[in-house]
Amino acid sequence: MNYNKPINTSDVAYRLKLLRRIRGVTQKAVCQKLHLTPSTYNSYELGRNLPNAANAGRIAGYFGVTLDWLYFGHMQFLTLDMVTKIESLSEHA
Repeated sequence: MNYNKPINTSDVAYRLKLLRRIRGVTQKAVCQKLHLTPSTYNSYELGRNLPNAANAGRIAGYFGVTLDWLYFGHMQFLTLDMVTKIESLSEHA
């Protein structure tokens, strides 16, 4: 695993959109569940900002993924079910 490279906001944005597709929820539903403002969450999905540590943890927990995957795409600690879902919808798989 390479943690020396910077976190790519576009990759995080892509993963957030992918997670919403997997779960079948809207941005509004995510915001309500996680108590985030729509503009804050939208800025994450547009790649304008990265979630801070607290928000990233809540987002990862809500979607059932690790911070490793959210930030870097490392799949080794995800459940097989989640890996299968990600790979089935992913443009990068």
